[in-house]
Parts: sequence; C-alpha cells; structure tokens
Amino acid sequence: MFFKRALAKYRLGNRPVPDPINWFMNNVLNAEGDYIIEEPLSNPVDYIRLKALDELIVACSTCSQDMAPVNGGKVTRS
Repeated sequence: MFFKRALAKYRLGNRPVPDPINWFMNNVLNAEGDYIIEEPLSNPVDYIRLKALDELIVACSTCSQDMAPVNGGKVTRS
C-alpha cells in the first residue's frame, strides 16, 4: 500500500524502475566480454553512507542471487 501511495504522491505512474546499484559485489567483464563474478573487494564491516539532497524513494534488499557463486561462495555476518 505504501508503494502505491508513493507512486501517486510523486506522480511516477508506470515509469520503468532503474537498474539497481550493487555496492559490494565485484562483477567484471573479461577481455572476451564475458560477465565474471569475482570475490568481493569489501570487508564484512564495510558500509556506505548516502545523503539525500532531495526527496526520494529508496528500496533496499540483500542479494537474492542463489544461482551463481556470489561473494566467493561465502556468507559473512555483518
């Protein structure tokens, strides 16, 4: 319900949602143009601080990817 109200309030309508930003994954393209998932360069205690300079809508989630060896196949505690 909140999302529908936000869409109406900000007059977003049915505009497409932009691609997500993944701050902590280490995904690269090799010389052949293949997508490679490397071990992350970040540490379990690393974080990012963002500052909104205007009103915005933000959606956050953990990585739901379970079909590829993300994070070097390791799960860490925060």
